[in-house]
This record gives sequence, structure tokens and C-alpha cells, in this order.
Amino acid sequence: MKALSDLPKRSSLLWPYILVALIALVLLTMATSARAELRCAGLADVLAGLRTGYGELVLWQGFDRKGNRLIITANPDGSGWSALAQADADNFCMLLGGDSWSAGDVAPPAGKEG
Repeated sequence: MKALSDLPKRSSLLWPYILVALIALVLLTMATSARAELRCAGLADVLAGLRTGYGELVLWQGFDRKGNRLIITANPDGSGWSALAQADADNFCMLLGGDSWSAGDVAPPAGKEG
């Protein structure tokens, strides 16, 4: 079995896809409870609430193949994070949130999907 350090460097380019896949997996397993707690509003209102209430700023955002946006926010001091998904043209819903986070490996430079 190869050590993680022996894996090809190209695997580091997959980290955004792995992150989205993990979030989707968690959402699927928590679908029943998540629906009861889902909070949705306009993007400006959601981001303002996260900034004033928790000190969170947009850390990462991406689009699925249908053009829907996924946004990850976090407090720079590592005290909290949130995952938001676009519900429709005007509204975003908070999917998940946590009490702490830490940065992983250095992310590859942003690029465009081929």
C-alpha cells in the first residue's frame, strides 16, 4: 500500500470536488433533520447575518453543473463555519454549520473547469 505522500500531486487538484462530495454525503444522511432546520433568505441577508452574528466571511464558493452556487463561510479566527446552497434565483439556505475549523494544505490556484 502506498503512503499518502507517495500519491501523485495531481490528487491535490481534486480537493474542491472532494469537499463538495463530503458535504453532499453528510446532507444525504441528515436529510430529514436538515429539512426541519433549514433557514433560507436572500444572499445579502444571510451573509450579513453570518458576518454580524458570527464574524464569518466568504471563504470559498463554487457552482454545480446547473449553475447553482455553494458557499462556505468561516470566521478567520477558526471559531465557526457555515455551508450555504442556492435554493432558487433569490434565496440561499444554510445547510450546515460548525464550531471550529482549520486550514488544510495549501489550495491549488483557482482555475476553470475544462
